[in-house]
Amino acid sequence: LSLMAAVSSCTNFSDHDLVMGEKQKNLFISGVAVDIATGKPIEEIQITMTATELYDSHEGRVVTKSTYTNNYGLYTIAAEGFSEPLTCIVRAEDPNGIYLPATSQEVMVSWQGMAYDAASETFFVNECNFYMEKK
Repeated sequence: LSLMAAVSSCTNFSDHDLVMGEKQKNLFISGVAVDIATGKPIEEIQITMTATELYDSHEGRVVTKSTYTNNYGLYTIAAEGFSEPLTCIVRAEDPNGIYLPATSQEVMVSWQGMAYDAASETFFVNECNFYMEKK
C-alpha cells in the first residue's frame, strides 16, 4: 500500500475577474484519467463535477453531473443553463476500488477569457486530467 496521494492537473485559461452574464451559459469539461505508475489510461473511473453559482453574498444553484471514463481513459461532462459565475469541483474516484481517489480540482468559471467561446456561450475546461495511484 502506497501512501503517495494521487496527482491531478487541470488547465483553466481564465484568471479574469468574475462577471455576471445575462444569457444562459454552458460548461464543458474534458480530460483523461491515467495510472500514475504506468501512464496507461484507466477505464471506468467515475468523474463527478459539482458546479455552484456564485452570487454577491451567497451561493446559489448547485448542479452535479457524473460520467465514466471510456476505454481510452477520456471523459467529458457538459452542463448548461447557468447565468452566474461558478465555482466548480471535479473529482475522480474508482468505483472498483483499485485506485485511490484523486485529488479534487477547483475551477473558477468567469464566462470570459480564452476558455470562453461567446458564439456558443460555452466555457471550456480542457485537460482536466487525473493521475491515479493504485491502492
